[in-house]
Amino acid sequence: MENLFLDLGFSFTVSKFLPLLILLILGISAAYFSFKNLKNRLMRWVFILFVGLIPSTIYFSLFPIYEGDIANYGTRPTSHLSFPVKRTLTVFALPECPYCRESIQEINRLVKHKGEETDIRYVVLSTDTAAADFYRKELDKKVKIEQTSLSVYISEITQGAYPTYSLSENGKLISCWSNSTFGAAAWDVIFVK
Repeated sequence: MENLFLDLGFSFTVSKFLPLLILLILGISAAYFSFKNLKNRLMRWVFILFVGLIPSTIYFSLFPIYEGDIANYGTRPTSHLSFPVKRTLTVFALPECPYCRESIQEINRLVKHKGEETDIRYVVLSTDTAAADFYRKELDKKVKIEQTSLSVYISEITQGAYPTYSLSENGKLISCWSNSTFGAAAWDVIFVK
């Protein structure tokens, strides 16, 4: 349902919350009309709230809202790395990191909806050329994949958390997010011009 709202032009944050709000309103409305004939007022409202919350609760359990979806928790660490001149989202990833591999689905979704606005690249931290093959195979072809070894400069940005998402423009770092803080609020920052 989020993708529908994104296709309609809503922001990532609004698209994340709107389905939950709509299901809450529809659930409570349907429950109200279903139980409005109950004579006991207290029982009627208990049933309305209980039954009305079921659709939004199920949706929330399938598509949870995380901390990074609510607010932008991006940081701007000191960096001595050089970044691309064009506005770029760089994902620093490790070859065998399960969270890094899980990020592929999210990045492919971003490319689908906003791929023309911002370049996206993965920097796989390994000297083994086979290490990036998984990312090459799974990521959208628009995503650039680079390999490098872990350096002090990259450690300044990632601070040991992988994947780390960093937004840069004009060769300078704008903001970084860890895996736990990268969500809809960050996407809105990245894709706002």
